[in-house]
Amino acid sequence: MSEPSVDHAPRGFIAVSLSDDLFLGPVIRSACDSAGGELRSMATRAFPETQFDFDVLIADLQSVSAHLNDVLERAHQANALTIGYAPHVRGDLFQAARGAGFDHVLPKSKLQSELPKLLRLVEPPSK
Repeated sequence: MSEPSVDHAPRGFIAVSLSDDLFLGPVIRSACDSAGGELRSMATRAFPETQFDFDVLIADLQSVSAHLNDVLERAHQANALTIGYAPHVRGDLFQAARGAGFDHVLPKSKLQSELPKLLRLVEPPSK
């Protein structure tokens, strides 16, 4: 039996995805779409220089590990919710992300089920 569908999702947030994983791209896009958000995918190297506002950062920790502090600094400037994910066997990445200040860190295997729930927590942008 499935859970009843209750639409509590805020509308109009912008999420940025930093990932080299082509398999998870559609999963992330679907979660953002269903929560009423806009997804922008981009290269990790270019991210710290972004000039647009965003509300959520969704990062593949394997892709951003070499730039973790720069990525988080930019996300914190935007006051964005930060969500990182990695293979469950990469405890070093989980520990580094938590220590650096990611709000949520998930194993890849939980991304499809947990990301939609986390995106429902996004505060509507104050414009």
